[in-house]
Amino acid sequence: MKDKKKQIIQWTFPYWGPFLFKTQLTQQEVKHLLKNAINKEDHSKNLAGHIKKEFVYPEEILQKTLNRYFRAYLDAASRYYNQADINNSSIGIKGKAWINYMEAGEFNPPHFHTGGDLSFVIYLQIPKALEKEHKAYKGTSCGPGGVVFINEPHRPFSVTSTSYFPKVGDLFIFPSNLHHWVYPFKSKGERISISANTIWKRHYDKNQVLN
Repeated sequence: MKDKKKQIIQWTFPYWGPFLFKTQLTQQEVKHLLKNAINKEDHSKNLAGHIKKEFVYPEEILQKTLNRYFRAYLDAASRYYNQADINNSSIGIKGKAWINYMEAGEFNPPHFHTGGDLSFVIYLQIPKALEKEHKAYKGTSCGPGGVVFINEPHRPFSVTSTSYFPKVGDLFIFPSNLHHWVYPFKSKGERISISANTIWKRHYDKNQVLN
């Protein structure tokens, strides 16, 4: 009897879990955001980070800069979840935005954000010394200055966390309840980032919301 041909097993993989969106701002946008940092109102008492210099950042400047990235997030999320109605919405910054000047020995412990639907972080400066420290790191974690996003405790056959060593201009947008933290580092220099919470507004008039 001849051997039967091997049957090809068909399978699919559903996308699920939190939608973590990563893109990059232009150099011009990074310079613009750095230039417009006011650094007058201390915001550290409202944040989880063990960071001395945390200041309020002007929301209107961020909103105008990020509108096209928010639109890209909604478009990507609508395709990721196969829900066209996600595109019929907008994202607006809610509450106060903040800028962090993280230095040696400082860190952000595991935490999540409250008071919004989505959150974001933009990286405006990564010291050269920190890049060298990270490159020389021999451990198995994401290393000095890295950021970790975790959805749930580790489970077999599951991807429950992801980590990055950020580059200048990197922008992450994610659900506000997604836990994340930042590893400390030893190098001199400031690791500068901007963050804020946002609200997801459904069913908007495109001519009124988008620039």
